[in-house]
Amino acid sequence: SLLHKTERPLLEFKVEISDKPFVSSEGVHLPKTVHISFYDVYGKKIKTADYGYADTHHLYEKIKAGDSVNLNDCCIVDFSLTEYRNKYNLSEREKIVLKFFSAKNTFFDCESEIDFSYAEFHGNKTSFETSVFTNGTVNFNGVDFGQGNVSFRRTTFGNGKLDFQYAKFGTGNV
Repeated sequence: SLLHKTERPLLEFKVEISDKPFVSSEGVHLPKTVHISFYDVYGKKIKTADYGYADTHHLYEKIKAGDSVNLNDCCIVDFSLTEYRNKYNLSEREKIVLKFFSAKNTFFDCESEIDFSYAEFHGNKTSFETSVFTNGTVNFNGVDFGQGNVSFRRTTFGNGKLDFQYAKFGTGNV
């Protein structure tokens, strides 16, 4: 049998960005390192972690080019497919294809919303394993996860709305 640990909402964290280069566990080089300290409800530091800084606009260019999306071990701030659609003059609900998407151990930070609305995931597995979504809305409205496996195993969601309305999961394991 599987043991399940109760998840507590992410309460407090501190972000520091440095110009120190970062190398992911898969050998991907990024120009900046993001050091994050996590705190409990009493203000006691409980964990620190380093991530590579992934620039949102560079990521949008990769998506537009049809490249695979690997955000493993990255920190990404204010990811928004609504912003992507506005940038490329696309309709409000146009499906955005994310090929071979992987966001294992990724830190998603936002001012108000992390937006995957109307994404269409292509590939045999979509992973958000051990990722952190900070406080704010996390929007998976209208997402099509395709026929592959989908994993949110050990993912932490902060305080805020979590929206999977009209999301489609195919024949793969979830």
